[in-house]
Amino acid sequence: MTEPQVDAAGTPIVDQEEISARATEYASTPVTDRFPQELTVSVADIAEANVDPWICDEQDGTPVPCSTGGLQRLGPWVYNEIPADLPFAFTFVNTSEFSTHIVSPELGIDAEVPGGEQITVEVEADPGMYTIEFTQGDATSSWTFQFEPEDGRFSMG
Repeated sequence: MTEPQVDAAGTPIVDQEEISARATEYASTPVTDRFPQELTVSVADIAEANVDPWICDEQDGTPVPCSTGGLQRLGPWVYNEIPADLPFAFTFVNTSEFSTHIVSPELGIDAEVPGGEQITVEVEADPGMYTIEFTQGDATSSWTFQFEPEDGRFSMG
């Protein structure tokens, strides 16, 4: 990595033309080309996460826990909107000590991931809502997300 140029006060010298050119290039790049079409899902101890789950909703005064206990999504597509009609890779990292069964019939996913291991599954899906179920023994968790049309708008943060 090269050291940035600095002025006499030690402040980095910024080339505004270069920044402007990079920003223009970024803005003109379709959002589906800005990031790799991949997402990492980390699976922890689901039973432990379900003991004290996050509350996602309330119905008639009763708290409704999130169904995604023990799951963490890492990568540019963390806001549950993923590009459709493009090959997409899910990497499932099992950070627990328990074997995890991962299933989504609509996406053709049916895999067993031993504790401490990971797998990568390639999928291609039409626009729509999908659910992936995660099971460790008697404990379960799920993640529902949406594949957005390739030219759709993605929430990036």
